[in-house]
Amino acid sequence: MKNIFYKRTVASITAFIILIGGVWLFGEKSSSYPEPNEAVFAAEEELVLIPAYKLNKEALFFFINSENRFGAVSAHEGLFGWQAGPLTWGSLYTGDSFADLNGYQIHEGELVYGLIENGLDRQVMIGDRNAVLLNLASLSPETVEEYELEGLYLWYLEGGNFDGEEIRLIDSGTGEVIDTMTLN
Repeated sequence: MKNIFYKRTVASITAFIILIGGVWLFGEKSSSYPEPNEAVFAAEEELVLIPAYKLNKEALFFFINSENRFGAVSAHEGLFGWQAGPLTWGSLYTGDSFADLNGYQIHEGELVYGLIENGLDRQVMIGDRNAVLLNLASLSPETVEEYELEGLYLWYLEGGNFDGEEIRLIDSGTGEVIDTMTLN
């Protein structure tokens, strides 16, 4: 009698584990895409994507959505393909110019980014690390005109907890510090 109860319990637990595993695999497969940009568009269709990189099994994109929101999203390659992470964003236009560091944003605690003017003549540093600069003129001329991105550069830095760190905007030619902010 104990032996039958034991066999039924083991069979029930095994069936439950197989069922849960099947549901998980189905969910993973149905939310995976062949390319990282496809995964991002599945999460939000109306985006202008600004690719930062695609390395190994990670990809980073910045975006502008139809409501003039500027944000970031990462994607990772899983078992069945690419999946998008959470999208974070803020207002594209803060009412201020992009001559200083106003309007920076933090994505998932490990990526800080923003927009500046005159990126060829400027450098953004956080601590002793240089931020990466992307020229937004590389987008289509229609997008640059529609979103008023002429002369703007996207800057970003990944990796680490930035809380309490100082961002410095520096004139590349003279080394003069133009603006500073403390991240919080």
